[in-house]
Amino acid sequence: MPKYAAHSLEKYFGYRLRQIQRPGSITTREALSWINQIDNQPFFVLVHYFDVHGPHVKPSEKRLHVPPSLMWIRKLAPEEREKAFTNASEAYDEQISYADRQVGNLVAQLKKLSRKVIVIFTADHGESLTEHGFYFDHGEFLYETCVQVPMMIRFPDGSFADSRITTQVSLIDLAPTILELAGGKSLPSMVGKSLFRILDGSDSSKERFGDLLIGKGSALSARYFVRSGGFKLIWNYDFRLAHHYEMPQSEELYDLKKDPDEKENRIGTLPEIQTELGAKLKQFLLRDSKMRTRPDNHVIEQLKALGYTN
Repeated sequence: MPKYAAHSLEKYFGYRLRQIQRPGSITTREALSWINQIDNQPFFVLVHYFDVHGPHVKPSEKRLHVPPSLMWIRKLAPEEREKAFTNASEAYDEQISYADRQVGNLVAQLKKLSRKVIVIFTADHGESLTEHGFYFDHGEFLYETCVQVPMMIRFPDGSFADSRITTQVSLIDLAPTILELAGGKSLPSMVGKSLFRILDGSDSSKERFGDLLIGKGSALSARYFVRSGGFKLIWNYDFRLAHHYEMPQSEELYDLKKDPDEKENRIGTLPEIQTELGAKLKQFLLRDSKMRTRPDNHVIEQLKALGYTN
């Protein structure tokens, strides 16, 4: 990426692109280099690809165009908006193809190792592509476009091959799963559950929760959700108001089976479901407030290096 183009994008998006984003080919090369240096020791490595991330620019493109953003795309005329969206969509698709090739290269090399390697593929968030009026944005929304991500696990002996689990799971379930795969046990502080509890049928929980602080962690506002029985309840809080602990400022309820795109807010039309999910979400808020702690400085610096916090 030319320095002048990266500098322009850094000024526009407000973070240091050159410090946090590098081509996936380099990420793959460095990951394999590290793995090859540890001989036959057991290892755990997190390979973080940043290619499919805003600003969405084609990996091979030399002359860059600032992609559409929530900050200004609504101001464009309809024809200009459509053209900008098309250009960014093509760049987004090319980023996905590029990252896919890099993941394929990594897995192909891992297969050549004499050791058995378990591969887990997932993402930290999705992306809104015009849904709910947001163009290539994420982070401050709890709609399915942002919170539903792929999760695939490849076992070296082919266990559970071609199996598709439809039960709700969370990214926080990965840590206890990995520990169990390594022969360890979940720590008392872990909230997630090993995915093996789902595979063996012993996980009877039917709901999953999520939360999000708005404003880069300033806690001025927050959003919480619970998914259960095909329904999803979202509570939106404004912490600047004195009564925010009593009730959220707004609520959203969606029937994900009939309305997977979350277009129709059913608040007030399904009182029994709204009450049931509200009680579950209130319990989660009480539990979550007790568990929430500030990460240590080392973790904060790592998050800053990835561009996720200030």
